[in-house]
Amino acid sequence: MQQGEIELQAFGPDHIEGAVALSRQENWPHRAQDWQMALQLS
Repeated sequence: MQQGEIELQAFGPDHIEGAVALSRQENWPHRAQDWQMALQLS
């Protein structure tokens, strides 16, 4: 992938860790359990 390109992927189990890191960075209240529930419901 070239710099500046965006690759879209379906949210999956491999993304939980990154989602938690994003939550912490942005001071969101979402925990790993919350992201796991979102994944199960989607």
